[in-house]
Amino acid sequence: MLIRPATSADAADIAALLDEAFGPARRTRTAALLRGGSLPLPASLVARGEDGTLAGSLQFFPVTLAAAGAAWPLTLLGPMAVARAARSQGLGRRLLAAALDRADAAGLDPIVLIGDLPYYGPAGFSAVETGDWHLPGPVERDRLLLRRRTAPPLPMVADLVPAERAARCVTRADPSPNLADA
Repeated sequence: MLIRPATSADAADIAALLDEAFGPARRTRTAALLRGGSLPLPASLVARGEDGTLAGSLQFFPVTLAAAGAAWPLTLLGPMAVARAARSQGLGRRLLAAALDRADAAGLDPIVLIGDLPYYGPAGFSAVETGDWHLPGPVERDRLLLRRRTAPPLPMVADLVPAERAARCVTRADPSPNLADA
């Protein structure tokens, strides 16, 4: 299995894999709303078999944490998907480790995701700081996870928004911007 940086040439295969893994409703989930219209960051990866078939992908996207007229850039990890034929072989964990190494090298810190703590916790993710963050859709609070390596502390009450919508939230007079009215 070859793990390498994702390119625009991988986009159609990644979309098909995500449809297989999460179904077409994936486009309406909270994580998809957070991604907005952003393009994946260069730290995103794909895994291809020797025959060139896409076996997995992990993408990163820019997002922003907005509170009290200030903004903090964050990186959203996800979606991550592994093809049915490649599951239960450790590919997801290999993709995660390689992607986090790339993210660290690129200075992408902090990283946020919506996922399972038992899976992502060993990689340094926790829900301790995210309990009162607002998102553009529903989320189970214990699944909103953050990994912060060297970044300064973040506000406990804030809005997590797509990167392109951050300016509207930050420039509002209301110190606690709400995406529902943005």
